[in-house]
Amino acid sequence: MALSTPADARDSGIDFLKGVLIVLMIYGHVGHIGTLQDIQLEVRGWIYSFHMPAFLVVSGFFFFDRLKGKAITTPLLRRLIVPYMVFEPLYLLGLLISARIGLPTSNEATSDARSFVMSVFFQPIGAFWFVHALIVIQLSFAVSRAASRKLFEDDRIVWFGAVLLLGGAVQLGIVRQSAPAFFLIGLTISALKQDVKQNTWLSILAIATCLILNHSGLKEFSFLQIAWVLGIIGVFTNLAAILPNMIVHLFAFIGRNTLILLITHAFFVVAMKPLAARFLGLDPTGLLFTLTTVSLACIGGVASSRALDVLRLSSALFGTKRLYAPF
Repeated sequence: MALSTPADARDSGIDFLKGVLIVLMIYGHVGHIGTLQDIQLEVRGWIYSFHMPAFLVVSGFFFFDRLKGKAITTPLLRRLIVPYMVFEPLYLLGLLISARIGLPTSNEATSDARSFVMSVFFQPIGAFWFVHALIVIQLSFAVSRAASRKLFEDDRIVWFGAVLLLGGAVQLGIVRQSAPAFFLIGLTISALKQDVKQNTWLSILAIATCLILNHSGLKEFSFLQIAWVLGIIGVFTNLAAILPNMIVHLFAFIGRNTLILLITHAFFVVAMKPLAARFLGLDPTGLLFTLTTVSLACIGGVASSRALDVLRLSSALFGTKRLYAPF
């Protein structure tokens, strides 16, 4: 999730993929209502089988270049830890306020100080689990590299130490098993100098094979799900070459602003909850409510990045002078 890379220096296929994934993530977090609620919940279940795993693969793929560089800890602190420690507590506070005023939410508010601390440091609520997982994973590599360089001059030791630390984190319940696994897959693809974008027909074949073998098992971490996720990545990245430019540019623009959308979207989703009944009066299917909520979350997130830039808070919160990535 790069913060300020110029648009002309980026891979539009990867940005398009990230844009599609973040929109699907927001869609999944909408409180679906109406006559088509059951269908939308079924669609959400399928989205959950690949959208965040794909994000982790892409994150690992691009982390390899940073792993070869000199600094891991400073970018980690500025790009992930600081915004997480600001916005996750704000989200928990928002859940608490929503519960007090009787506003329904997908997640429950923390009941006491201990639960609050546990939610922030060990068991994050909502989409913030993804940022938390990236922090744990990248911090494991930072610690392993710092320790190994004092004893060895071998990057393989860094990987080994990081995997051991992540194994401990999984056993302690700090991070879910699939998160470091998919991240390491992306990291390995990059280390082997392979492209995360696959041949379109190979990707379609992988997806078809997964559906035929066990379509119900794709939502649980397995080798089958790994093939499913890699196939999805291949299809979406290659779609960028054949879809109309306007659609590709729109989703690529969203993809260049994924971090701020991931962090802020929950606030806009919750803000739409009181209007659900009114939307049902206009559209009993619930699709209008879903579309409006997703659109508001995307527009609101991008507007937030512009506001943070104008207020000169982007540097303090995200370690960059310009958080907003232009169209």
